Amino acid sequence: MMKNQILLILGLAAVLGCSETPMQSKTQDPQKTQDTQWAYGTDTNATTATTSPETSTKAPADSENLVADKQQPTSSTPLNGEFNIVRVKDYDAISPLPIAFNADSQNISGSAGCNRFSGSYQTTGQNMTLSKIASTKRFCLEKGVSQLENHILQLLGSIHTFKTNENAIDFFDNNNQWIMTIEPSEPLAAHPYQIKYTTQTMVATNTLIFSGSQITCQTDDPTQPTQNNHQNNHSKNLSTSQVKDLLDSINELPMAALSTLTAPSDQRHLDGAAYAKLTIIDGDTTYEVPDFDHGNPPAAVARLVAVLLRQSNCPNV
Repeated sequence: MMKNQILLILGLAAVLGCSETPMQSKTQDPQKTQDTQWAYGTDTNATTATTSPETSTKAPADSENLVADKQQPTSSTPLNGEFNIVRVKDYDAISPLPIAFNADSQNISGSAGCNRFSGSYQTTGQNMTLSKIASTKRFCLEKGVSQLENHILQLLGSIHTFKTNENAIDFFDNNNQWIMTIEPSEPLAAHPYQIKYTTQTMVATNTLIFSGSQITCQTDDPTQPTQNNHQNNHSKNLSTSQVKDLLDSINELPMAALSTLTAPSDQRHLDGAAYAKLTIIDGDTTYEVPDFDHGNPPAAVARLVAVLLRQSNCPNV
């Protein structure tokens, strides 16, 4: 009896000893399992990490075959200011051509080489639409200028998107192909000129003063409340191209002969026109044009007066 009990105990021990090893072999190391899942990408966090844009690299676009980056964040800042067209599709090199964007009026203007152009533009993010593009029809003698002008005007009409870089803006067509690059124009050099244009009626005096890159409008009308006069007094900053137009007009003047110019009409003496007076200051030298009818200046200063009035946009002049 005792012998049988001993044999039974030994048999049970053997059975228990054999079953313990397989049970332990089925237990996996949690850390080892996690490493295996990461290595094969079964963990969602691991997969995201390997494709994160922050760790990916992208070669910069070839400057000769630029393509718009559809992932580029859109910009809420509209095109505005003075630029130069410096590169265009299908041309190896061109001389810089001025182009200006006015965000307030959404107008575009510039030079295509010989003739000037103008039009309207709208931007939404980095999308851009140009419309109503028109140009002057001056005959251009320089070889190749007309072909370049036509090419630039066609490219302007095909602009679909733009991309702003650190020192330039690239334009692309509706196929995301690069067509044109512009760069900010150089700051305008200081000039010594001041212009004062005054009109006077029996009751009011209006004055335009051009200095630096600014035009100031001043109104003195004793018949109007002081508040109204103040509302008509304002200053306007001119763009680089606007200042250049004025300076070009000044450079065309026969400065030494300004004081001898004769008014082409005398309606001001009969209250048929306001008196007008033009004064130009060049450093320490002052040139004055004898008074004339507002609206009919002497031919020698007609262009300057027209440009000055157009740039000022003063309500009472």
